Amino acid sequence: MDLATNGSGDFEVLIDNIQFEDKTYSTPFVDISRPAITSFLIHGNVGSGTTFEDSSSNKITVSNQNSVSHGGKSNFGGSAIKFSSSSSQQLTSASTDVINFGTEDWTIEFWFNMTNGSTARMHALSCGPGSTNNIDFNFNDGNAFWLYWNSGGTPNIIFGNDGDYGDGNWHHLMATRASGIVRVWVDGVHKGANNYSSSTSMGQTASIYVGGKSGVYWDGFLDEIRIIKGTALWSGSGNFSVPTERFKNGAWSDVSGNGNGGNFINGVNTGTSHYRVGHVIYPYGTNSARYLDFDGSDDHVTVSATGTKTVEVWFNPDTTSGTNILYCPHTNGYDNWLSFSTLVGLVGTESADTNNFSIYGGSVSAGNWYQAVAIIDDTTATLYVNGSQVATTTKTFTIGSWSGKATIGRRGALSQSYANAKIGLVKVYNRPLTATEVLQNYNATKGRFGL
Repeated sequence: MDLATNGSGDFEVLIDNIQFEDKTYSTPFVDISRPAITSFLIHGNVGSGTTFEDSSSNKITVSNQNSVSHGGKSNFGGSAIKFSSSSSQQLTSASTDVINFGTEDWTIEFWFNMTNGSTARMHALSCGPGSTNNIDFNFNDGNAFWLYWNSGGTPNIIFGNDGDYGDGNWHHLMATRASGIVRVWVDGVHKGANNYSSSTSMGQTASIYVGGKSGVYWDGFLDEIRIIKGTALWSGSGNFSVPTERFKNGAWSDVSGNGNGGNFINGVNTGTSHYRVGHVIYPYGTNSARYLDFDGSDDHVTVSATGTKTVEVWFNPDTTSGTNILYCPHTNGYDNWLSFSTLVGLVGTESADTNNFSIYGGSVSAGNWYQAVAIIDDTTATLYVNGSQVATTTKTFTIGSWSGKATIGRRGALSQSYANAKIGLVKVYNRPLTATEVLQNYNATKGRFGL
């Protein structure tokens, strides 16, 4: 989700699950205005022989020490990155400021597979050399997992007796810093946290070490090593379902600082439950018409915004039996939502029951893409379908701000009705769009959905 402002103070919220890059191994879902991008990414199945590369847009040079190779089988099929500790093998990057995190949020994650039966101490990933401001991920030191943040050489997060991971199986590790709190998950299970002052600076401009440092080397496999500077993809102490595909895209994230990111609930898109804000998920679709696919049973996305006057949704129904696609609760007891059956509907209800309304228009059939735009100002509610006005009504409305979480793909908690549809784009504005602007949006976007 991106939020932009114009000179008059109006804002636009854009939720757009589209992959803009056209290459074999895509980097995270980003657009050119989005600062929350992957800073460093090594795939085990990119390159051949002893050649590896950074698949992020930074293209940081990766050097190979003592013939690290592609080998074994990754958790997703294809090769992984194979290390032999006896050969002192490691990958190192050129010096880079992507690990000079300062006081910013960050995400570091990777998959690991230690040689079966191994109990030796191993370095998986190190952000910088030495023992000052570097971040190190170590395993099997006294049957424990250690995350060091070395400010003056002091280990800051240690999980003693967490278990011996030398079982020859693949495991996922993810650590984030969010508002000063560093948290760690292994296989989606929250292991603990340390709360640092938000003014504490971490990291440095230095090399990234993969598979070993300072005479302590990895034995086994690593894969999908990813560093994101500026964004914590997960926060809070809850558990999450680990990624089901190689790292291809990032989260629905509101980069405005207002905290309006999307929260995936109950298997949107992949069939795997996603309870963490910003789960890594690759959108369906083989071309530019990327979308989220809702199953009509329990899938939905929750998101926040304020001062809503216009919402625009691009959707493709799997059935026309009737369902809701966007629900907006407001602080003053006024709710409205977009729905579809054979027609598109805009419904509004007020707790005082004085300004309730429902308007319908347009013609909807399964398997086709539609743009629906709902505009509610102080006196008028208007509905557009594919750039054309199809219904309107005049009343007195006091919209206020959204109350709590709006919902994409479901009406709401009291009268749940789930969307059996694909949703490709959601925009939210804090002002009424004009008819000209609605049509401009339609014409600018319709080619993406084959119209």
